[in-house]
Amino acid sequence: IDPDDDNTTQIHLTETSDSIPEVYDGIVVLFGEENTGVPYWFNGDSWIRSQERLSLVSEPLFNIFDMSGVSFSNTDKYPSTTFVGNKVFSYSRNESGILDTVLRIPLRYRNFENVGDIVFENNYVTGEFSYNDGSSTVVTPVTMGVLHKTLSRDTYEKKNTWEKVETDSLQYQVFSFVYTDTRTFAVGILPDYSIPLPAAKVYVNNKRLGSSNFVISQGVDNIYLEILSDLEVGDKIDVKIFSADASTLGYFEVPVNLDNNSVNENFESITLGQMRNHISEIFDNSLDATGSYPGNNNLRDLYVKNKPGKILQHSAPAVYSSIFLTHPVANLTKSLDFARREYTRFKNKFLDFAYKGNIDLLDPIKAVDEILISLNS
Repeated sequence: IDPDDDNTTQIHLTETSDSIPEVYDGIVVLFGEENTGVPYWFNGDSWIRSQERLSLVSEPLFNIFDMSGVSFSNTDKYPSTTFVGNKVFSYSRNESGILDTVLRIPLRYRNFENVGDIVFENNYVTGEFSYNDGSSTVVTPVTMGVLHKTLSRDTYEKKNTWEKVETDSLQYQVFSFVYTDTRTFAVGILPDYSIPLPAAKVYVNNKRLGSSNFVISQGVDNIYLEILSDLEVGDKIDVKIFSADASTLGYFEVPVNLDNNSVNENFESITLGQMRNHISEIFDNSLDATGSYPGNNNLRDLYVKNKPGKILQHSAPAVYSSIFLTHPVANLTKSLDFARREYTRFKNKFLDFAYKGNIDLLDPIKAVDEILISLNS
């Protein structure tokens, strides 16, 4: 503007409503010779230069906090800390390997029958840092802390890399058939459609059928599965049904907590194939998934983090409790049976001595003492 009308112009800036920064506000420099494109964030006192993506694959570093909400980078609580942030999930690098032609980083592969599979690293599990507690250097895994999912400027949710599934593990009943000349197969049970997962799954030659391609209903003398799509002689048909009733025509599948990660190990690394199998299982366990996997589907538009897949940890791993059912010495059922038999022997001896011994039964306290002394003499 030219306030004095003398051909001398000046810039007039008008303060906006958000001109005073608040904690965690972020900006990006749009112009300049040195800092164009550089992001900054406000910590309450000054603007801090943010992380930058300097290469095609540059995984961000996340802050990790202890259970009191203090960052592992806080030098007041963690003197001489080496924590500068931690990756959560990343490509595993083979530093002596050849650069990938697309990602331009040396990938690590895990071989399965001469087929290489890309490996990813679970950095939340493998990461660690050190600090000085005043007398020695303490090395601490970052799993001792949690991530913070920001809900608002002042609130957050504590998170790790796991998501609790929406229902307890379920055990399906399994049936197998081979198509000859009828599309109707006796299964003996009706699905329980009250669960948040598919109550019935039908596979033809290991390919999942959509729910509109079959029906399970009560017949005259049994409960039947009828397949509505075309079949060819020799097609293999596998059926999984969840029901409160037990069928005499099938068998129960192996429980999930005995099949997938039964000993509750942490995953330090995961292959691309394991991720594919995990997502395939999630797809199978979604009521809203449509299409095919792999292939065209709507999975990216659905919230499926709380659907059970193949990569699991369990609140009650069955393998530990099963030790007490199968161990030759530490066996719960054998222990209970032994205790039952020993109590029966003791009871019979006690009653026999009370009946045959010269004991004054009118004084029950004294009588019990005499019987126990005699039994243990």
